Amino acid sequence: MNLSIYKAKFEKEFESSIKPNKNIFSYMKLKNKKHTYPLSLDMFYYKNPPITVRKDKSKINVFVEKNEIKTLYLSYLTLDTKFAEIPEKSFINLDTLKSFHFDVDISTTNSVEVIPFIIHYNNKGKKKMTRITRRNQLVEIAEDEIKCRLTFKIKGNGNFSIKSITRIE
Repeated sequence: MNLSIYKAKFEKEFESSIKPNKNIFSYMKLKNKKHTYPLSLDMFYYKNPPITVRKDKSKINVFVEKNEIKTLYLSYLTLDTKFAEIPEKSFINLDTLKSFHFDVDISTTNSVEVIPFIIHYNNKGKKKMTRITRRNQLVEIAEDEIKCRLTFKIKGNGNFSIKSITRIE
């Protein structure tokens, strides 16, 4: 068989049956179970001042005043910052879930850094922290982990918005 004919047939077959959707996140949304977390003010815990939080239609706007505090935290669902203690309520039910893709859509000003973390707990307490560094990041849960929490580490001052928090199984 001629190489150019083989290549044309291969590309046609690849396009029709193998090639993933150009936007892999959209492809995963169609293929897998998606859970979008509600963004309401009562779901967040923070130190006021220097943090002020406001709801704006479909997003949460956060304002961080100039302060002398090296690191601030914005916790979701677990309304405290006692990270060493096992929370009463888990951010995700870990009984049946051993891995998932996690997506947080955040926009910030240049003067503030916002880093989402998932804190994992086993029967003894805090086990590890998963730093969410990119959109649609894979998070794996170990066999002995019983609960987890979501928190946002904040450095600096300025404004940021949380547009969505999504888990894809």
